[in-house]
Amino acid sequence: MIFLQDVIPAEDIVAWQAAGACDVERVAAQLEPVFMGIDHFLANHTSTPLLVAWGNAAQETVIESARHPSVWEQIGRQWEAELRGRQAHSKSLYLLSMNRAFANAGLNYCLDARNYYSARCRMSQRGLVELARQVATLLARIANPGKKVLALDCDNTLWGGVIGEDGLAGIQLGQDGLGAAYVDFQRQVRALSERGVLIVLLSKNNEEDVWSVFDRHPAMVLRREDIAAFRINWKNKSENLAEIARELSLGTDSFVLFDDNALERESMRTQMPDVCTPEIPCEVWHWPAWLESSPLFAKFQATEEDSRRRQLYQARSNFELCSRAATSENEFLKSIGLCASARPVNESSIARAVQLTAKTNQFNLRTIRYDEPTLRQAIEEESATSFLVHLADKFGDHGNVGLVIAKATSIPHIACLDTFLLSCRVLSRHLENWMLQECIRRLRAKNVEILLAEFIPTGRNQIAANFLQENGFISAAEWDPQLQKSLAAVARNSAGAVFAVRTSEMSISHLDIFAA
Repeated sequence: MIFLQDVIPAEDIVAWQAAGACDVERVAAQLEPVFMGIDHFLANHTSTPLLVAWGNAAQETVIESARHPSVWEQIGRQWEAELRGRQAHSKSLYLLSMNRAFANAGLNYCLDARNYYSARCRMSQRGLVELARQVATLLARIANPGKKVLALDCDNTLWGGVIGEDGLAGIQLGQDGLGAAYVDFQRQVRALSERGVLIVLLSKNNEEDVWSVFDRHPAMVLRREDIAAFRINWKNKSENLAEIARELSLGTDSFVLFDDNALERESMRTQMPDVCTPEIPCEVWHWPAWLESSPLFAKFQATEEDSRRRQLYQARSNFELCSRAATSENEFLKSIGLCASARPVNESSIARAVQLTAKTNQFNLRTIRYDEPTLRQAIEEESATSFLVHLADKFGDHGNVGLVIAKATSIPHIACLDTFLLSCRVLSRHLENWMLQECIRRLRAKNVEILLAEFIPTGRNQIAANFLQENGFISAAEWDPQLQKSLAAVARNSAGAVFAVRTSEMSISHLDIFAA
């Protein structure tokens, strides 16, 4: 934590305030030792996140900055520009402006002159708590992905009133009073959808009444096409949410429930504790700002797949409907033009690769989470074999949906699968078999004779539990004595069940369904 007042000498500030401008070169010289420390850390800890938090304790009047930036504002801009420049070349540098964080709590409440003069701490108890809260929020997002789905009630949530009782003309939704607050709330929901959050409806209502608002009310911001899934009926909302989770092939811990009814919220917390059910502000006019500032869905970087997420999940839904109607799975899959390809993990795709490691839970053999610096380190090893898997078929371009990383071991001609995962959006197409075949093909070219793979159960990846055995991998208990001796040292530190296969003996099924 750095306060600019602790870096720039007070006597310089007095002179610059008199002149109305700071000395840029002098400021750079004063900041240089701080940046040297930051640069040293970034150079020697490429895979360790560095969080730099800074603040400006200056108390200035609005008059001082009414015509031109104040001296402290100029210094702050120079400081942040230098940090942002370093951030452009470092994937492990995270920044936190405490003045922005303190703004909501009140700068005067977060700073304490008495603490500064008695203990050289510029922050009050409240400021320290706010700092800890903001740092915890950032660190939590580094370690865990944001939520994927916003589940919304309709009556008294998307609009004021009850559509079944008040009718289309009687609900509150429009440009005046509370109606404007509901419109702004919908705008924030729509903004989340544009950033890749899936929007679903959970409403105890008559379905035709709800859709009449979507189709006929002139003030509706959300449209039918913005909704990825819905359950509009009189069943328990936890039961409906579980059905939607299965439909989208997502874990219930990916969902956030936004419902004005406290009883419904408490019911969801009791029956489905994995669902995030926050306490929301009592007053509707606070909802737009609450949703806009919520960290639940925030992410450090958006990917191309994020902007297309709703369409991608709708494509999955169409696939499921058609597959259930087919009489032969193999013939159906052959008919949809499955086109798989391997793509390199490079500057344009590494954000997506990181996102896959962070979010993929179901078909994930080891569930190893990577941030960008550690993933770069993994794939840039000379012996590493890595690629993203892209898929397209008649239901659309699904984007990069899988990731494979294999590494050489200390024993010649033996490699191990570090990462093998596939997005739940494209399950049921046997794409994992194609991925394994592509991995084996590349390893054979590197004279790899034996491939080790590990399955670490998480409670959510059971769908992948039998994949290795189904494709010829042999568990450690069945290895022959020679294989046991060769692989013992490699398998000793494994956290899960270890399997091995000779690459020359692989026989992988369902490859005929993919276009050549």
